[in-house]
Amino acid sequence: MKLGCILLAAGTSQRYGTNKMLANLLGKPLIDYILSNIPIERFDECITVVSNDEVLDRVKPYNMKIVYNDNPDRGIGSSIRLGIEALSNVDACMFCVSDQPMLTTKTITDMIDNYQEGTIYSLSHESERGNPVIFPSSVLDELANLKKGEFGTKVIYSHKDILVLHETNDETQLIDIDTHENLLYVKSLIKQASL
Repeated sequence: MKLGCILLAAGTSQRYGTNKMLANLLGKPLIDYILSNIPIERFDECITVVSNDEVLDRVKPYNMKIVYNDNPDRGIGSSIRLGIEALSNVDACMFCVSDQPMLTTKTITDMIDNYQEGTIYSLSHESERGNPVIFPSSVLDELANLKKGEFGTKVIYSHKDILVLHETNDETQLIDIDTHENLLYVKSLIKQASL
């Protein structure tokens, strides 16, 4: 099975106020956490969608194809579409977001190892779904045609019959950074874990 990975890193960070992917999280930009934790060697192809030159510079050292989104204001659907258009022939694709610093390499690897071809496979905690999500090739066209304001959740709801959840007992792995308060909370979690 050929598996792709698309990292969505072209958001406008409206709720955060500034580009959150470059926010300082204990000495390094937020985006560096997910870049370090994606097991690139486990994928047949890895693509990152960016809309900022500084973020692009953070991605360059990694063995990923970079796609530039000139119109991030059109919503996440535009980044999903650009990522899919840049994909080669794959049987499924994992979509990751760039603001999920607690997500571990082990969790991503476990999802890859346990993926059942043809399903939508989503990380979850106590049945609360989150990212990343692996989508089969059969629904990639639907994802590529999301309208402004629509998310991958729309496609998941349309195909609940093939949805499988990958349960983690660590709810912090699903935390994404939308506000400065979220960032402060994650800083405290990382500091506690290192004590």
